[in-house]
This record gives sequence, structure tokens and C-alpha cells, in this order.
Amino acid sequence: MDSLLSLSSPTANAIRDGRNITVPTAEIVPGDVVEMKTRDTIPADTRMIEATNFEADEALLTSLCRSSTVTRGRAQGVVFATGMRTEIGAIAAALRKKGSMMRTVKRKEDGTVKAHRYLHAWTLTGTDAVGRFPGVNVGTPLQKKLSRLAILLFCIAVVCALIVLDPSTEPFNPTAGTISFEESAPRNAGTEDAREKGRSDTLLDLLDGNSALEDHLKVASLANLTTVQKNNDNEWSTRGDPTEIAIQVFASRFDRNRLSLTSGDSPQWTSIAEFPFDSDVKKMSVVCRHTHDNHMHIFTKGAVERIVGSCTSVHWSKDGATQMTDEISEQILSNMEALASLGLRVLALASKSLEDDIDPKSDPDRNTLEVELVFRGLIGLYDPPRPESAPSTRKCAEARVAVHMLTGDHPGTARAIALDVGILSKRTYELSEDVSDAMVMTAS
Repeated sequence: MDSLLSLSSPTANAIRDGRNITVPTAEIVPGDVVEMKTRDTIPADTRMIEATNFEADEALLTSLCRSSTVTRGRAQGVVFATGMRTEIGAIAAALRKKGSMMRTVKRKEDGTVKAHRYLHAWTLTGTDAVGRFPGVNVGTPLQKKLSRLAILLFCIAVVCALIVLDPSTEPFNPTAGTISFEESAPRNAGTEDAREKGRSDTLLDLLDGNSALEDHLKVASLANLTTVQKNNDNEWSTRGDPTEIAIQVFASRFDRNRLSLTSGDSPQWTSIAEFPFDSDVKKMSVVCRHTHDNHMHIFTKGAVERIVGSCTSVHWSKDGATQMTDEISEQILSNMEALASLGLRVLALASKSLEDDIDPKSDPDRNTLEVELVFRGLIGLYDPPRPESAPSTRKCAEARVAVHMLTGDHPGTARAIALDVGILSKRTYELSEDVSDAMVMTAS
């Protein structure tokens, strides 16, 4: 029963007052609209209202119920049962009733019972609970004897420890600290033409005759599953992943918000299929149909190395697309290293027009679509350390506690953040290259 009760996800993404908020599963109530994506655990029994490439592991039961795991896609649903009213809760309640650990009160043949019988039952229940923890009253006779022997040996060890303990010695055990980051914000993005125009022009002026930047913004806006819009109080509200929100805000500053492109009376684009981010391919894609010419396009973003490896041409200037060469590839990677050294999280953007239409119901293969792409540019996002990170790291150093940082960012980004919060010394660059590289280790 405890295993069943532990299957529930500790938090859930709910939409309340037009905002996406993360709430504990225990606070989900019937009528809440919840969002679910790949690897999420469904927080309650839910009726689907919107789904895109959605699949769930229903091995536990035969319907979309609490504790099912999302294996693919994303969806929205309305909660209709929570807690013990869910299917999992019903099973847990049945098991709890069947396996009650309370001692029953002994009654006479006529059903009456004396007051001392209640005290007797409560006392036995308490002793059972105490004995169940070390295992002296559960299991086979051999298991009970071994449990009693283990308790005896533990008591002997405690006595020996008290005898040999030196009160003048105070042991010190250093432990690794952790640093977390939040509040992503777009810092650096664009193409060669955009940089040549300078910063004096307004953002919309940069789009005049600049097809490279226009294509760059299309990928930033459409290869994105977040929502950035104004609510009824005329205040901006966001819903989705913080990294994608930052990219969507960047596109919105150029008046290229995804909602303005895909919704309304005459939308320019219609979403056809989505390929979520995967840790193996390290990229995500969205297939959209252009409503004016009815052609399908695929928009992709992800790790720079993976995107560059999937591109056969590059379009980042007014001269049009050119073939991807080793020299251009090295230049892109060099630009990525330069942005990462500033502490930016760097992603690459790419797209292409599809020659043949795809049927989303036929489960299209992303490996055949995310190839021969046109490279559109890079985008850098600043993910600042929390204000308390640097002081905490300094206090740990004063206490001679070694602090290590575990992150999925690029090594250059990780190094810059580590220097910012004081995990690495500012004089690290004075060390030899071998020693400096050993301080920032990669998993591969």
C-alpha cells in the first residue's frame, strides 16, 4: 500500500487565472486544468481536453489515471478525481482495510465488551508497532531470531563506542554544496546583418530587408511550446519552460510572438506535429504549415554541435544560403565558445521547407525530417546565479568545505558561472591548461 501511495508525483503544473503555476499534488482539486509533458507523472484522474503526440504508460490501470507516466508528447486535462477518490486511491483504501494493523477488541458471545478490553487491544497494537520496526514480531521464526540477535549486537556496539569515545575529539565531515540557478533572460542573438546595422536602430528597423533575421526569429518563435501573452489585467503572463519563455520574449520584442503567428482570424502558420526535446538527440522540432502557400516547414533548435551536424547550408546574411563547410562550422563553434565564456547558455536555430507533406497520425520519423537543415543562427541566454550562491560558496570555503557544481550546461558556460559565484578562483587562468581543464570535467 505504501508503494501505491508513493507513486504520486510531488508537484503538478496547473493553469489558474490564466497563469501556469507549479503546485503540490496534494493541492490539486477537481476542476483544475493541468498540463502534462514527457516524463511527467499524472497528478490525478484526468479527462483530456487537448493533446499533441500524447502517449502514457497505462500499465498500472487501463485508463488515464493518477500515477500514469507520460511517455511522449504533451497534453492538457481537467481533473475529475483526487486523493482517495482516484483509482489508485481506491486500491490503496482497499488494501488498508484488508491489512489493518489494529488489534481487534475481544467481545463476549452476546457482543458486549468490557472497558479493559479496549485498553488491552490498544496496548497490544502499540507493542506490535514497536516490535514491527526492528522486525522481532514479523516474518518467519528464523527472521525473528536474527532480528533479536541484531538488536543485541547493536546494543553491544553502542556500549563499546561509549567506552572508547574520546570527548576531546570533534570530528569534521566536509560535504559537497549545491548551487541552483533561475531567471533565464535572452542576452545575445542574431545574424551578421543584424550586428552590422548597429544598436542605434529600433528592433523593428532591423527587420527591414533582413530575411536572415526574419528566418532566425521564425525558428525562435515557432520552435517553442510556451505562451507569452497579456492577461485580462493587461499584465504579461507566461506559461512553460523558463528557457523557452526567454526565447519567446526575445521573439515578441520583434513582434513575432508565437500566438500572433499561429492564432487569430487568419493565422500565418498552423502547427502540424511536434518532436519534444530528447536527451539523446539534444534538440526539439515543430512542423508547421504556412497558410498562404500551404507548404510545410520544420523549425528546430537545440545543442549547437547537434544542429550544426544536421545542417547542409547556412543562411545568416543578405547574400542568401551558402553551403555548410568545415570552415563555417568551425566559425560557428568558435562563436558558441565565445558566448559560453560569458556565462551564456547557447542554442542553435535551424529550419527548412519540406518537399512532401507529413501525416501527424502516421507517427512521422524525426530522424528523416531533422536532416539537411538550413542553419539560421545562435541565441545566448543568461541564467544568473541566485544572489545567495556567492556568499554561501565563500562561507563554505572559509569552513574548508569543498563545493562542486553539477550542471548540464556547456563546459564554457559552467566555467563562467563557477567563476562568478566563487567556486573557481579568478586566478584559474594563470594555471596550466591541463590543470585548468581538469577543474571542469565533462561526463563524456
